[in-house]
Amino acid sequence: MRCGTPQGRLWVRDHAVWCRQCVREDLLEGDEPWERRSWRTGAAVFCERHRRVLEEACPRCNKIGKGCLFLSDKGRMQPLCAVKGDKINLWGDVSNDQFPWGLTIDRTISRCVNALSIDLCRSLVGQTLHAQWRGVSRERRLTTIVEELTLMILITIDYLPRPQPPLCWMLEQSDWKAAFHYTPAMLPVPLAAGIIMLASVVLSDHQFFEDRVFWDPSECQIACEPLTPETYVMWLHPKVRSWGRYLISAPFGV
Repeated sequence: MRCGTPQGRLWVRDHAVWCRQCVREDLLEGDEPWERRSWRTGAAVFCERHRRVLEEACPRCNKIGKGCLFLSDKGRMQPLCAVKGDKINLWGDVSNDQFPWGLTIDRTISRCVNALSIDLCRSLVGQTLHAQWRGVSRERRLTTIVEELTLMILITIDYLPRPQPPLCWMLEQSDWKAAFHYTPAMLPVPLAAGIIMLASVVLSDHQFFEDRVFWDPSECQIACEPLTPETYVMWLHPKVRSWGRYLISAPFGV
């Protein structure tokens, strides 16, 4: 897929994800599953059409990144498990999507998440954004701001996975450790979805979401606290709280 600048390579997933309902429709229409190019970008965490979080674990072997589901067999794509070597059953019931911090997806937040995902993809290739987001300027891309927000959240939840950037990207850098940034593409899809959901709220006009979005930052099983830029900042680790406050107080970009 197109990733614009070399830094955009960090936004490309190294394994397949998919919408189960989209793949089911592929099988009904042509008996072959097809991976959508847009699913490979870390900006994509939901299927806009079916309002479901994308899946990444094979339903047959429950493993991630093994090349399952989109395999060629006798010249045709087949929903096969690369580990066990047999067909994957995609017709069973799917458990309800589980997001961190008690977040839930509804029509309102789904539209905002989709708007952010679209603009992140446009930012990656240097195109004009469709919406206004906090902190965006000619000097600061939307992708840069979401990378910063991602790092704040990872520090807060004490989860910093080992960096595994693409080799082609590392070879382009004089000092890849200094140039490296965490992106949602490097994270488990449910966590990436939670980060994109948070970003879609705190980087947009909070009045639009007033008393509409609730979360459970302490994870006490009750999502009863309104999600606002202020509650987001107070939830952040003290080491990054001032950074987060600066981010949410930035003016809207053009």
